[in-house]
Order: sequence, then C-alpha cells, then structure tokens
Amino acid sequence: MRLNRGLLANRSAEQRLPTARSAFLIYANRSGSTLLAAQLTERIGPEQLLVIPEFRLVEYLFHIGDDRARRLGPSAMRAMIDDDRQIAANLGLSGEELLTRLQATKGEGILVKLARVLEAYVAANVPGAEPEVILWKWGNAATYVDEIARLIPRAKFVHIVRDGRGVVNSLLTSESPYFPGEDLARGSTLHGVEHWKSSLRRSTGPRRVGLDLLDVRYSDLVRMPEDVCRTVKDFLDLRDEPAGRGDDHKFRVSPAEEGIHRLVQDSPKAERIEGWQTELADWRRYVIEHAAGNELKDWGYDVKGTEVSSVKRAAWLGRAQIERLSGFVKWSLRRLRPYGARLTVRLLRLRMKAWVAARRARPPHS
Repeated sequence: MRLNRGLLANRSAEQRLPTARSAFLIYANRSGSTLLAAQLTERIGPEQLLVIPEFRLVEYLFHIGDDRARRLGPSAMRAMIDDDRQIAANLGLSGEELLTRLQATKGEGILVKLARVLEAYVAANVPGAEPEVILWKWGNAATYVDEIARLIPRAKFVHIVRDGRGVVNSLLTSESPYFPGEDLARGSTLHGVEHWKSSLRRSTGPRRVGLDLLDVRYSDLVRMPEDVCRTVKDFLDLRDEPAGRGDDHKFRVSPAEEGIHRLVQDSPKAERIEGWQTELADWRRYVIEHAAGNELKDWGYDVKGTEVSSVKRAAWLGRAQIERLSGFVKWSLRRLRPYGARLTVRLLRLRMKAWVAARRARPPHS
C-alpha cells in the first residue's frame, strides 16, 4: 500500500508521516467534532482528506515525548494499547495486530509509530486510499502543541467551538459509552464548565507557536454545513474536486459510541443549537454563566444573566460545589472497582520491594 506523497515510504524514518500535510481537529467534548468529521468525510472524501477517529494512544505517545517513545519496550507498548479501548472501537483494529506493527518500530519516534497506526487503519477501513491530508481527531492535541510544532512544523489545527451552556447540557445528558450509568460531565455542572474553559485556553496554543489555526462554530456547521466544509477545505489547501466515494464511505462511529452520536449521520438539525435553553435547569444555567461568563462573552454568546436573590444565588453555587464533590467521589469509586484488585497487588509488591531494599541496606551484624 502506498499513501500520498510517500506517506509511509519516504527516505527518512522521521518523514514517514506527511509532516507538511497533517492537521488536528481540536475541541471540547460534545462540541460537534464528530458531526464535523462526518460532514467533511461525506463532502470531501478519503481520497483528499482522511479523518482519523479519536483514540488515546496518540496522546500517550505525545505525553511521554519523542525520546521516551523511542525507548518503549514491548511491555510498555502493550500496556498503552490495552488501556486504549478506542483502538478496537473507533479504529476497528485488534490490539494484537497493532502491537505487532508497533514492535517493529523499536528505536523509532512518535511519527514512525503513528505511521504504523495509520497504515493499519487505512488497510482495514479505506484500502487503497491516498489522502492528501490526514486530519487527526484529537480534542487535546493543543496540549502538546510545542512537541507537535517541533515534529510537524507545518501542522494545521481546526478548532470547533460550541456555546458552553450547550456543551455542559450535552455532557450532563450523555452517558459514557465505556462507563455505563455515568454521564460525561462526571455528574457535575462545574466539571463540565471547567472542561469547556480549559479546552478554550488550550485552543490558543497553535497561534502561540506560529501554527495555522481555524476556528469553526458549531452553530455555523449546523446551519451551513456546506459552507463550513468549504472553509475547512480551503484552509487545508485541498483541491477543488468532488468527493470520490460518495455514500459508500462514512466517518466511522463505533457501535460503542453510537448512543452519544445518534444524529451524526443525519442532516444537521438547527434546533440543537439552542436546545439547551429549554433543557438546562435555571440553577445550572446560572452556575455556568457565573463561572464562564467572560469566556461566553468573548466568543460572542449572549449572556443575559439570571436575576436571583442573594440567598438563592448562594444556594445554587453551594449546590454546584456539593454536586462536584459527590460526582468526583462516585467517579473515583467506579474506576477503583475494576482496578481495585490490581492496584492492591501492585501496592503490596511495592511494599515488599521496599521492605527487601530496607533489609539489604541494614549494616551486617557485628
């Protein structure tokens, strides 16, 4: 298989990813990133633009950095793959197949490892595709913008932003596909607000390091999907030609995540833009606007404010703090259950190692 411009077969190992033709889609969760990915895939097609679904391994690699990625051994790589549920769900790849490919990259950096992932994804999902641009759907990519700028100096970023009140409302009403019974806001309005605000702060990173950044509004995408896709296409310097595969290729939404992306393959629905106004409780709206009023105004969203007494205001803010604490406790306990035994064993091993080390460090008896 050959990808466009020697994607996987350039002369230098460090050039096996198209450094001049890579882009990242960044976002806060529930901002419309999957809708944008689906619309781009449908209207442009994988011959020009290939959108890679979200998976966590890419973040693990950038988190440890290029030098440590070169030193990764088989056990560390297996642990990363096993911990990433989205490899099978979103990419449609088996962990064993990917591990085999990645073990052959020992001594190579992040780009070569990602090229192996890309090679496997194309073979499994769009065989024969030769895209001009790879768009990595990765919400937190701007967190690692310095490393990305060093490794991919001409990378571009597409940032989709949605009204924070709509984001928090959707986080609170969407069940996690991987932790049943848990919403995506961890049961906390304030956690949802902080997630949205931190995403906005990170989104300025590409401009800070001199990389191109395009801001796309969810409201524009829903109302004018064709115009938005055209803007993204121009931003990515793609040729002006129709998509080649039409309806036979759609952006991959895994069965595990279909529940939170039910509307993605349908035509965008304008009523979802302001749906939060009738769905969000008054106290939650007040808390969001109190915590993120400046950010909402900076992005041009109308903040009329809610007239409430000082007593009710204090009660609502206190309720939000209690909700955050309760949500954090429940979120932590849910994760401790499946990993509790494993963590206990690891702690016991660490204590045993410490005891043995202490015994060896004692001076011999006189």
